[in-house]
Amino acid sequence: MTTPVGNAEFRNAKKYWFDVAEINYFALKNNEEIRFASKYAIILCIEGSIQIGKYILNTMNIPHPEKNADVFLVLSQHHILHNDLAHRLGRLARFRNDLVHDYDGVDVGKLQKVLSEDFPDIEEFQEIALKWERRHSGRSVISQMFDRAGVKTVLRSILRI
Repeated sequence: MTTPVGNAEFRNAKKYWFDVAEINYFALKNNEEIRFASKYAIILCIEGSIQIGKYILNTMNIPHPEKNADVFLVLSQHHILHNDLAHRLGRLARFRNDLVHDYDGVDVGKLQKVLSEDFPDIEEFQEIALKWERRHSGRSVISQMFDRAGVKTVLRSILRI
């Protein structure tokens, strides 16, 4: 599977998002480096999740939808994700579009809310995708994209704290 998000890049972004989940509004608003790195981490995590969703659909010979946000709904229709998670991940995919295209600037309050509240959805998707892969595929494509080690180290090296 060829993906625009490299495995190491995705793992690092996921680690970074986990660590900045507790960052407060004022730190995001006043520190451009933290704000930029946080936006980039969210973009990569969501893009990586979309690519994994497409991989699962391709493996099942199910065409993926035109809109990336709908990948999760199709996974739900095929009983891979529960409906609530599919809708939350779809909302994150649309938020990713806002970040990528910077429509009307990014609302720092919304960015902080996504950082602090939505990481568990990425983690839940990870667990479901890994379980699916163990049951249905003899390969470890998905598991190579996810890695939990060294969260604090990555954050410290990025921010030099």
